[in-house]
Amino acid sequence: MRKLLILAIIAVSTIAYSMSYAAEADKNVTIAEMKGTVEVLPQGSSAWVPATTWMKLGSGDMVSTKDASYADLNFDGLGQSALVRIDANSSMKIESYIASANVAERKIALNLAMGDILVKANKLKDESQFQVRTPTSVVGVRGTGFKVHVTSEK
Repeated sequence: MRKLLILAIIAVSTIAYSMSYAAEADKNVTIAEMKGTVEVLPQGSSAWVPATTWMKLGSGDMVSTKDASYADLNFDGLGQSALVRIDANSSMKIESYIASANVAERKIALNLAMGDILVKANKLKDESQFQVRTPTSVVGVRGTGFKVHVTSEK
């Protein structure tokens, strides 16, 4: 009976570790640089947390910047897919980020609710996609630099 209990504890621990590792492995977006007050709302959470340099982000995470602040995000480690700067007083969600095992296919969808982002999207291959959504439009690119600005209707 005791051996069975020990085996059950080991099995549960292994499964829990595997699940946490898998969740972290899906976080291929890195905050490479930041200045000022930057906060992150992790997917499934209701509490904003202070961002840190080299923090890992993934699908469903939101990033918010305050006055005189910015955050530079690298997609795929050193920005192989894209670099995105979130300027001051902005709020952006990583709607989805899907990376296939063979680097040839990346699907990135960002949602800018408020503020400004500057994007440098590298040339996409094969079936890859890069989109930025705003409250009024959707921008899709295959590899270029551009800026998106969203203001309040007040």
